[in-house]
Amino acid sequence: MGTSTINGAEAMTDEEFKLRWNLWRKALGTEDKDNDPNTLLNQMHSMCWDIGVFKSTMASWSKEPYRNSPNLKVTPLLFHFIFDNFFKGLCLSLRKMTEKGSLIDESGRKDRSVFSLSSLLNDISTHRTDYTRRRLFLVQSMEYDVELVHQKHDQYLREFTGRGAISIPRELNEGAIEYEHRQWDLVCKCQKEKRTPEDIIDDQYLVTLDKQIINIHSKVDYLVNKFYAHAATPNSRASVRKKSSEISLQTLFDLTIKCGTLVNSISHILSAATYPFLAVAQFDKWENWGIGWTATANELEQTWMEWGERVKRLRPLSEVSN
Repeated sequence: MGTSTINGAEAMTDEEFKLRWNLWRKALGTEDKDNDPNTLLNQMHSMCWDIGVFKSTMASWSKEPYRNSPNLKVTPLLFHFIFDNFFKGLCLSLRKMTEKGSLIDESGRKDRSVFSLSSLLNDISTHRTDYTRRRLFLVQSMEYDVELVHQKHDQYLREFTGRGAISIPRELNEGAIEYEHRQWDLVCKCQKEKRTPEDIIDDQYLVTLDKQIINIHSKVDYLVNKFYAHAATPNSRASVRKKSSEISLQTLFDLTIKCGTLVNSISHILSAATYPFLAVAQFDKWENWGIGWTATANELEQTWMEWGERVKRLRPLSEVSN
């Protein structure tokens, strides 16, 4: 098909749309042959895995309180090291997951394109009018007409009647075709009897998803920018509209779950699966759990002091170079 103009912009050809569709699926992670750690699915898997390890560690420690005390029998040194770094890491991951940016950097300068919920959703929104019901079936090499598939399915059965057990080819699975139509009805807010090949995603649905992404980003952005990613001065921290630097760990867990919901919402738009995000380990996760904590206080102090000597009285470069 040729190109046309929509709202002053040239619409995509079918071949151009196929390329964009493949990029969207790559960003999501369904077409990720290289196992890119930055796809949305892999980012979610990483966050949920780390949360699982952290929660398991906390559960393990909670089994060993001091006698007649609610306090955990764990050194504050280790507790705060694990807690603080996990907390910072999760904030950074949530900010990265919702980062504003372009899926394709066409500025002509150094490529700053990113895989994020925001970049992927915004690119889909930009090309919303190109993404029609007809093209949903085109890019998946599926027949659009359910009735035509039904007729071919019946004909196939008649031809093989009496020949024993038969396997129905995928392209004759009318249930799969109707399922795709129903899924598109949901994102288009369209009734079955009003379907057309040019149905597109409901604009307000995309706006709703975008608002949720922005909300998650706003929860962690100030904290990351002013305390974790940059060592902002008091003046710098006061120069923006007052925002709380306090956020609870439970809030971070809730935001992670919301991110997962948004990933699966975009997956739905791209006709992919509803994914679980805590991976099944290919090894025994609990093997040797708790082993390796038998160093004496003297041995620990020796290691500590050796490192202390390495960083003691470090000379400035201006002195070293002279």
